[in-house]
Amino acid sequence: MQAALKTRLFQRLPKRLQPSVRVLRIATAGGGLPWAARLRLLTVVPRVHSRAPVDPRVSLPGGPVFLGGESLYVDAMTLGYVWGERVFAPTCHERVVVDIGAHKGYFGAWALANGAVHVHSVEPSSANYRRLEKAQGAHRRSQSWTTERSAVGDAAGMVSLFVSAESWAHSVQAGMVEAVGVERVEMVTLADVLSRLAEDHPDRDYVLKINVEGSAGSILLAASPSDLQRVMEIHMDHEPGSPYDPEDVFRHLSEAGLDDVEPVSDKIFVIRRRPSV
Repeated sequence: MQAALKTRLFQRLPKRLQPSVRVLRIATAGGGLPWAARLRLLTVVPRVHSRAPVDPRVSLPGGPVFLGGESLYVDAMTLGYVWGERVFAPTCHERVVVDIGAHKGYFGAWALANGAVHVHSVEPSSANYRRLEKAQGAHRRSQSWTTERSAVGDAAGMVSLFVSAESWAHSVQAGMVEAVGVERVEMVTLADVLSRLAEDHPDRDYVLKINVEGSAGSILLAASPSDLQRVMEIHMDHEPGSPYDPEDVFRHLSEAGLDDVEPVSDKIFVIRRRPSV
């Protein structure tokens, strides 16, 4: 009842004020966002509409991450989803975490703080990648965090990335986002990413977090059971309008032994490998 009342009051606010109020909510809500990060977000609230060309630093365990001056609102929301609400919350301890659609590194920092032995972050957007690299370089476990500017898909080669005005909504799928620009980026396959990581981490278990606009199916359907043999968990965001049927993806993953599907929300799924008896 109280939540419904808050929602109604929020909807009555002038639209120009709603982003600032949302960031204020993130900064004052409970959950896993550290106090230092919440205090920093409070200082960001008055600047949400400024689009200032700066990189506000937000302190997190292990090192800072950075909000884009041109995307403060969306970046603050993303930080809140990852650290406060834990929308993606895999078992990272002693595992290699592959973060596909890494944005500015907020989830990568979370995975390292939660026991990942190594994080590999893959992000195609130049603006996001610039802040991702900055976060990785400033982290005290920077040697355990690698980054790669590329898209992941069903084939290797150069592709067009359709860039949205919102920093979390870029896509290589035409029509998935309202594009304001296009960048050419290299596309790699999941098999290639996992093969390269296996050179340094051959005996580790792997976790995949896939948060991309419309490409989760093409990424996973192109991976063979042998490619996925060390993968224990997949945390997948399925966007409405994506050019694949998620049931096809689940059937494909089941053939690789990843057959425990848990819907977390209407668009987020966790797929796990059942323990051997």
